[in-house]
This record gives sequence, C-alpha cells and structure tokens, in this order.
Amino acid sequence: LIAVNQQRFLTRAFIIGVAFNIASNLILIPRYGFQAAAFTTILSEIALLIPFYVGVRRYIAPLPWVDLYWRPVVAALVMAGVTYALWPVNALAALAAGLAAYPVALVLVGTFRHPDIAPFFESPRMRRLRWLAG
Repeated sequence: LIAVNQQRFLTRAFIIGVAFNIASNLILIPRYGFQAAAFTTILSEIALLIPFYVGVRRYIAPLPWVDLYWRPVVAALVMAGVTYALWPVNALAALAAGLAAYPVALVLVGTFRHPDIAPFFESPRMRRLRWLAG
C-alpha cells in the first residue's frame, strides 16, 4: 500500500488496530491476566488484516487467497502431523522432524514453482550455486 501512495489508509488501519488492542487489553487483562494479552495480540493482528485486505483489494487488486495459501497450509499440517506422531517417542526428535518436514512438504506441493519465486531461482547467486552443485 505504501508503493501505491496509500500511507493515509495505512495510518487509519493502524489506528483501528491500536484502538482494538488497547480496548481489548483494558477489558480482558484485569480478568484473565497475561493469557488475555497473548490472545489480544493475535486478535489485533487479525483486526489489522481486515483493513489491509480491503486496502489491497481496493487500491491494488483482488488476491487469490486459496491459490496463495493452500500450499503453506498443507505443509503446516504435514509438519503438525509429524510432530504430533513423534511427540510420545521423544519431544526433541518430534520438533526436529517437524522442522525438517515443513520445507520438504513445501517443495513436494510445488510451492517454489510459483511465478513470484522464479526470480529468486534465476538470480546470479542461485545460478552459481546450481553450477557448483553440478
């Protein structure tokens, strides 16, 4: 939104997010403590997402949400499944396996074939790495 000169829109969006955060913290923290602060932080990010989405849709273009996010969601589910399955065996091994499973799943579902990522793979450094790798 900054690139399309919508700084005022961004400022209003952040005012909405800050107002939501302050109000919900004032209401929830006295009753629920630090857990409410954590939950409020997550909800505040969602409160920011909504005006940002409206601004991107209005000033740039509609986003193909399903096409953009299905691959990372599938990879996250694979990671969660691997971690959950191995947790009873060994927590540290489960975390390590889940961490390794995520990028593997991203590659397997074709995340890095998307046109937005192509310039990265065509950069001079990546060409040099491919050449060195044989």
